[in-house]
Amino acid sequence: MDIIGLKNDKIQPVKSDEIEYELESPNSFFGLHANLIPMQGAVQGPRLFYGSKFQNQALPLINSEEPLVQTLVDGDEEGRSFDDIAGRSAGASWSPVGGEIVRTGSDEIEILGDDGEKHEIPIYNNFLFNRKTSIHSKPVVAKGQRVEAGQILAKSNYTNDRGTLSLGLNAKIGVVPYKGFSLDDSIAISENFAKRLSSDHMESFSAEYNKGVKGGKAHHMGIFGSTRGKDYYNKDQLAKLDDDGVVLKGQLVYPGDPMMLATKPKAVSSTSAQLGKLSNFMKNSRSDATQSWEGDGPGLVTDVIKQKNRSKITIKSVKPSKVGDKIVFRSGQKGVISKIIPDEHMPRTAAGDSLEVLLNPLGIPSRINNSIIYEILLGKVAAKKGKPYRLPAFNGKNEKWFDYVQQQLDENGASEVEEVFDPQENAKLENPITVGNAYLLKLHHTSGSKSSARAQGAYDVNEQPLKGGDDMAKSKRISGLEDHSLLSAGAYGVLKDMSILRGAKNDEYWQMLREGHDPKTPDTPFVWNKFLALLSGSGYQARKINNTGKMRLGPMTDKILADLKPFDLKNGELVDLRSLEPVKGGLFDNSMLFTNRYGRVKLPFEIPHPAHEDVIKKILDIKASDFKNVMAGKQDLPEHLLDRLGMQKKASMVENPNFIDLGSPATTGPSAIAAALKTFTVDELEDRAVKDLKSGQKSKRGDSIKVLRAVKGFRRNEITPADYAIKNVAVIPPKFRPFNVIGDAFVPGAANELYRDLFSVLDSHKEMESTFGPKFAHENIQNVYDAIKAVYGFGDPVLPKTKYRGVSGFLQQVIGNTSKHSFFQRKAVSKPVDFTGRGVIGVDPDLDLDQIGIPKDIAFKMYSPYIQRALVRGGMPRAQALKSVVDQSAEAFKALDGVVKDRPVIYSRSPAWHKFNVTAGYPKIIDGDAIMINPLVTTGHNADFDGDTMNLHVPGLPEAVDDAKDKLMPSKMLFSIKKRDEVVPAPTQELILGLYTAQKRAPRTKHVFANEAEALNAIKTKQIKLSDEISIAK
Repeated sequence: MDIIGLKNDKIQPVKSDEIEYELESPNSFFGLHANLIPMQGAVQGPRLFYGSKFQNQALPLINSEEPLVQTLVDGDEEGRSFDDIAGRSAGASWSPVGGEIVRTGSDEIEILGDDGEKHEIPIYNNFLFNRKTSIHSKPVVAKGQRVEAGQILAKSNYTNDRGTLSLGLNAKIGVVPYKGFSLDDSIAISENFAKRLSSDHMESFSAEYNKGVKGGKAHHMGIFGSTRGKDYYNKDQLAKLDDDGVVLKGQLVYPGDPMMLATKPKAVSSTSAQLGKLSNFMKNSRSDATQSWEGDGPGLVTDVIKQKNRSKITIKSVKPSKVGDKIVFRSGQKGVISKIIPDEHMPRTAAGDSLEVLLNPLGIPSRINNSIIYEILLGKVAAKKGKPYRLPAFNGKNEKWFDYVQQQLDENGASEVEEVFDPQENAKLENPITVGNAYLLKLHHTSGSKSSARAQGAYDVNEQPLKGGDDMAKSKRISGLEDHSLLSAGAYGVLKDMSILRGAKNDEYWQMLREGHDPKTPDTPFVWNKFLALLSGSGYQARKINNTGKMRLGPMTDKILADLKPFDLKNGELVDLRSLEPVKGGLFDNSMLFTNRYGRVKLPFEIPHPAHEDVIKKILDIKASDFKNVMAGKQDLPEHLLDRLGMQKKASMVENPNFIDLGSPATTGPSAIAAALKTFTVDELEDRAVKDLKSGQKSKRGDSIKVLRAVKGFRRNEITPADYAIKNVAVIPPKFRPFNVIGDAFVPGAANELYRDLFSVLDSHKEMESTFGPKFAHENIQNVYDAIKAVYGFGDPVLPKTKYRGVSGFLQQVIGNTSKHSFFQRKAVSKPVDFTGRGVIGVDPDLDLDQIGIPKDIAFKMYSPYIQRALVRGGMPRAQALKSVVDQSAEAFKALDGVVKDRPVIYSRSPAWHKFNVTAGYPKIIDGDAIMINPLVTTGHNADFDGDTMNLHVPGLPEAVDDAKDKLMPSKMLFSIKKRDEVVPAPTQELILGLYTAQKRAPRTKHVFANEAEALNAIKTKQIKLSDEISIAK
């Protein structure tokens, strides 16, 4: 007998003495999850990988079933499948002995064994998983019942009553396109199947009563008892809570019901309107920290755990399937629900059986996944016989799955295709279609879990919208790639809108808009001004070049700092923590706090500019080791620099205007370096660099080029090498380096800590100089220089406690750990923005090309200020208008319908590789959580409906709205960039098939109409079929 083995990385015949390892069966190649996939030999490798992962991601269903087609365990004497084996690891329990059931409880089952001993078998009782699900066991035996050893005692929500793994449902499937709703990986299902596909969920919520967080019903009601005359929570909601403000076990909570009442201290920042008494009051004020139930439907409180400083509750809920939920086949085929068809409209077989799932026939061969068809047909036979198939993973030699499936169909009198009737069209489909049963899983990637929206909310220290899952955050980021896409489309108004309006905190603008006005466009955003301030803090200055719109970067010199009229700081203190009053002469002195004024720290001696140390070394032609030793006072300047100091002194005696009088310069320390810098002129440096380049010496080439670059910079910024000697350190305005007080916790901020360290080092130097004299204090000069480098961000903090906390200087804040995470890239180019939404996408062929389906809840949030403005302009009081928007009243919905007609939404799918990834559409307000798009725009967005998500943006500025209408609509972006004669929003898959069929197939009926309007009316009233021919009479 031939032995086939793996030798030299090839499958080939091998000799018996060459065999080193022997596998019992092909299944030994795979793990348990992969072996749950039937007919592995007919599944493509990557799909097999997907399918194995799907088993982990599947949600437990309320009425799950075992598969009709399973994989046989090779050599198993009982003929079990891998689903039977997996069930033993999925929460089911079996009796270890024969005996009688004495007790069945929620945590264990007790058996009096035939051996006279009592046996306690533990079972799962709502054991929580981290994917908002749980494992729960249910006894299938009763007290007094006789059981045998190996008999099942309890099933779980992952098994059936026999203990076989049951993760999904066997669905009756029709392989047929459904009116464009089954494009690519999108799937249409029946209303009844959506209910059958209800999943079991469990979530835990906890509250930590520390850092100022307080609980208690009376405490919360004392602060938030009523809001504008209306109860914060009604009596029925409060009745579900105990005195500690925690929901009671066994209660049924509904969306909006409080689960744990709590308050927390309001954060007080140095950016508050006033410090002192007002901020001290704010320090003692509190904000709501209550957690409420936000599920789609009711939830049952199954457990409550209360400790001294912590409460934890667990809530169980059931969620039916919705449009946008991800459902998959075990063989790796994945998709989202795009349409839930009413049962009365669902196509049905000749026998009257309604189909439950309609699967795109073109999506199967394109995924090279023929096993789905085999499973559908074998599932049909298994359902007819009432017994599942247990098949080997691989067919035998010279055997084909196709032949086996055909044989089973023939033997059991079943056909691979059936005639199907469409009740909505009141007609039989022209051709029979493949009908059968296949196993579907519902994954935890539900549409609700990926749906979010934000109008306005919380902002970070950069006055940009907060990201994250909190209700006050949930902003979406505009990436650098999306910026490039918008640039490609010429949508500069959208970029401006995202930068200065929606990407910044503009409360006054939105308040005026909500009041019915047309506000003025905001000025430069805070984050840009902060970026410039951070550059100043790191030793650089960005200046505007006349009216060119360009900026030039140069060093922050003493002259430039003096032009800013800085405040002279006296100490490194911040505020009095008892009153939050600014300390006079400190980092938050009132002279700086309310004027956005720069400050400065005066140094006792001149130093070379720390931000330009490398350039200074090239100018002075000094080695790094010599520079370090001179700075530390361990050696004098090199001879060539000492000679220049002597020449400088002599030249100053004859009053040469090209030289600076240095007096009696030091020969070591920072002052010596500063003095040496003043001996150089820009012209001299240029002549030296050119000469060195012409010499041809490779060793001088690199340094000469750097010097020439420095020369260019000197001239462009109108400075000299002498300006690299500084005696002042810039202190950026307080609003760009805020501190925070949260309860009793004080957070000074990185910049303030480093400024404070600098003052500490300067105070030490002054004390040493007055106590021990200048010579001894000289040893501390290097610490002063290093402290300034730490502030700038060119070195580590000098004080151990600051260094231990990993505090970073300004340059590190600017450049970040990588260029991708730099301040400019993450805050100025890529940025979070207001009035955004996100959701799973589905396909809707009923939408126009320039339309997009937006869920109602998302639309109301994103468009809230415009709805409120429309209501106010219509005469409704502002407070009533706001309530109307929150309640989504009929008046507000009517206003929303009017707003969206003139304000499109911009939608994008990441990553945005080209301009067609960012488009715009007029919203059609729909129910549910999924975003729906026209099938023709899928090419530009590379969407295939297997769980893809899109971000939504509502433009604010008029020029952004105009860009959305005129530049970003799919109808305005028809042609490819690469091939100008190629249309991007083009038909695909069954759309092409339908067009081809309509054109090529011989017409069954011919219609002649008097004009085009008459023909269109006939089409709308369904007098015309796809196979008919239409002509207009001349």
